[in-house]
Amino acid sequence: ADIPAFAESGKPLQYEDNRVVVEDEIAFTQNRTVHRYSTQIRGENDEYFGRFYIFEDISERKRTDEFENELLQLSMQMTGTKSEDIPQAINHALAKIGSFLYADRAYIFELSEDANTMSNTYEWCTEDIHPEIENLQDIPVDIFPMWIKTLRNKENIHIHSVKDLPESWTAEREILEPQGIQSLLVIPILNNNELI
Repeated sequence: ADIPAFAESGKPLQYEDNRVVVEDEIAFTQNRTVHRYSTQIRGENDEYFGRFYIFEDISERKRTDEFENELLQLSMQMTGTKSEDIPQAINHALAKIGSFLYADRAYIFELSEDANTMSNTYEWCTEDIHPEIENLQDIPVDIFPMWIKTLRNKENIHIHSVKDLPESWTAEREILEPQGIQSLLVIPILNNNELI
């Protein structure tokens, strides 16, 4: 953030004759944005008492809006994609989503026809992360009991901290922790309302 510029922008607001109402957004620190609202405080006889300020951290709201826009753009790009171009489009989408979320890895797993195993079919990694797609094939789904149960219920899995998973998720924690996975978001992919 440009603290001197921010401080300078507030100086004219301190003058009694400056009746302007300010409402703006300030890039405060890396990835943080603050909404500023300011108006004068005056009495019944227009006597000046000072200025009223509200500062609100709107970073998460802005990121959500940006992410929704990113998903909309990806959706429009994928609409009408030729079947031979789908793998490239999916990899592009994973890269965009992973980068936007500052993730180390984004991947897609698909269930086998009998739904007893799952395989990593698409994977994107940052440059310093080793791909695992070759090692993540034909994994028995029963080693992830809570994971599969949740996905079959068509629910997302948002793990803020792998090490803090409850006892009921012990099997998942014992698989994720050795891989160095700290947090995770898993979204079911459905076809005709069935988990694929």
